Amino acid sequence: MKFPFSFRSKKPSNIRSESVTLKIEGMTCGGCTRFVDTTLQEIPGVLSSEVILESGTAKVVFNTERTDRSRIVDTINDTRFRVERILDE
Repeated sequence: MKFPFSFRSKKPSNIRSESVTLKIEGMTCGGCTRFVDTTLQEIPGVLSSEVILESGTAKVVFNTERTDRSRIVDTINDTRFRVERILDE
């Protein structure tokens, strides 16, 4: 059974964006994915996110003029979850 949770938004074409896929440890249920996704969406500059329980991953698209990878990782690490590694470096 899949528990993907995602927030999709349409980004204007003039926004500079980047995506990052994170391996997150500690997610065990759909509530965990919702919590991580909500946490990501609260970061100014995050345009969209998709958190998948089965793979323990979160794909985040963000405005590079408003945030960066380290802020996203630090925000997750400030919760009860941890970014184990960045998968697309």
